[in-house]
Amino acid sequence: MSNLDSKLPELMRQATEDLEPESVDLVERSVAQGTRLRQRRSVLAGTAAGVAVLATLGVVVGAVQHFDRDGQAAPAGSLAVGPSATPKPSLPSKAPSGPVATSPSANLKDPTLTTLKSLLQGPSRTFSMPENWGGKDDGFFGASWVVDDGKGGSRVEVLLERFKGPARCAGEPGCRTRPDGSTIRSESLSPEYSDARQKEFGIVSSHVEITRKDGRRISVASYNGVSEKGTKHTRVAPILTVAQLTKLADSQAWQFPAKVSK
Repeated sequence: MSNLDSKLPELMRQATEDLEPESVDLVERSVAQGTRLRQRRSVLAGTAAGVAVLATLGVVVGAVQHFDRDGQAAPAGSLAVGPSATPKPSLPSKAPSGPVATSPSANLKDPTLTTLKSLLQGPSRTFSMPENWGGKDDGFFGASWVVDDGKGGSRVEVLLERFKGPARCAGEPGCRTRPDGSTIRSESLSPEYSDARQKEFGIVSSHVEITRKDGRRISVASYNGVSEKGTKHTRVAPILTVAQLTKLADSQAWQFPAKVSK
């Protein structure tokens, strides 16, 4: 077996030394083809790596966009900046005036709306832009009118609520307990904006919130414009002062069909 191994190469050389290749450039073409295949594999490897990088970036970007949609985060590459101005503190039961809370068209037969108008009647006063919101299922009732006494329109609004528990201030600033056991909170000529928009719109308001001993709460507000925000003021001061708002909130005419909340 060992003799055959040593003689086999020589026998193969002798058997093939007189043979001509079918093509003189066979070896050259084989080498070239091999080079092209290596280059192609290199390109494919580079492409695959690029695709992998793009896929990774796609996952990251997709995750950022998903977080942005669900978590309201800032877009990638930007800084999440919060509000620059501290919002003005307002009464807890201040009546909402946004598009969600406000009815598209007021129900002129709504008892809260009609009661508000009857209590605001006065010489030379006109009423417009009625709104009402809330209901029994919501647990609160709100209404508003724009009242004009010849000195410009003023939005006046009321919010009626009922809650479980005694009326108390619990040391809250601006709140006091009255002799009848009710509590009262008030703000006078409070700016609606705490930034440059206040100079642009100039809206100020006065608020009074009274919580009666039995849990009934009446919040009333008056503005020196036809809306809470987004429009310029139409008069120097709201049509009602804090004293007048207190009298309005103290009226026994308010009805509370809302059930006690749990």
